[in-house]
Amino acid sequence: MNTKSPWAAGSQPMLSVMGSEVVNVLLNADVAAANLGLGDLIILGSIPEDCALVDAVFHASDLDSGSGLVLAFGTINEAEDNLDTILQASCGVGQSAGASRITMTPAVLTQLGGDTGVQVGFRVATAAAGGQTGVAGVSLSYRAVAHGS
Repeated sequence: MNTKSPWAAGSQPMLSVMGSEVVNVLLNADVAAANLGLGDLIILGSIPEDCALVDAVFHASDLDSGSGLVLAFGTINEAEDNLDTILQASCGVGQSAGASRITMTPAVLTQLGGDTGVQVGFRVATAAAGGQTGVAGVSLSYRAVAHGS
């Protein structure tokens, strides 16, 4: 099952980049315990068109009464049934309430929103041992892409 934040559902707009600044937006989704099975998506928002990912800090409440839950973070495919590009293969923030920063790699630093923007979020890579209702999200930072940079 897919869970969508208000930003992914379109009821909350993503912040626009107006110049050379880095924009940061805190994206949160309420996740039902039943939506923490293998392959479930938590769609959080998007890297807007003509923007590049700068940083991401993942956070979650305790979504697993056990310690099995592993999330992968990346761009969501068009069908909204998998990740197109995995930017962080293993993230355990939902195992107990916490936060962690994305590992910066060349793939992360070159992730662009393209001409239309690209949705980002989590895919459940290892199902929760005992799923619990809670919140998952990301503090997403991005900047405008200007003159091919």
